Amino acid sequence: MGVGGHSFKGEAALHQLTSFDETVMESLGAFEADVIVLADMDDEVNARLARRAKELTDGRVLVRIEQPKLQLEFSREGFEVFSTLFAARTVLRALIENPGGLQLIAESEGTIHEVTVVSLRLHMVLLRQLPLLDQLLILRIYRGESFLIPHGNTEIRRGGRLS
Repeated sequence: MGVGGHSFKGEAALHQLTSFDETVMESLGAFEADVIVLADMDDEVNARLARRAKELTDGRVLVRIEQPKLQLEFSREGFEVFSTLFAARTVLRALIENPGGLQLIAESEGTIHEVTVVSLRLHMVLLRQLPLLDQLLILRIYRGESFLIPHGNTEIRRGGRLS
């Protein structure tokens, strides 16, 4: 959806909408995507469309919600929630904690992936023992709800998530 113009790009055409009517959007194929991003300035519009999208697709639904209570509700319902304020806080925190990492993300042509360790072969292996480590940069390791900044002697554990 475009800013101000209430538009979205379909497979072959750009459709200009006067309102976000789910029936019209559905007939135009707006909900037929692997990833749907709903980012209107109105939380209620995003909430309504997100719930409809979730009914119509197995794909990811990312929804912009600014109200903290509504963010929590939608997160519990399995939506991927983002907000402008949260994004700004995240960037500021990254600048404070890891300015080089943020610069790498912003200026690099590479990509960032999150990988969950499922192999028992990697359980308790030291990070420095990983193959191809010279071609990777491990930014964080998540274990449960917490994370750590890795170093060469950090143990990889099954179920951990590496970014």
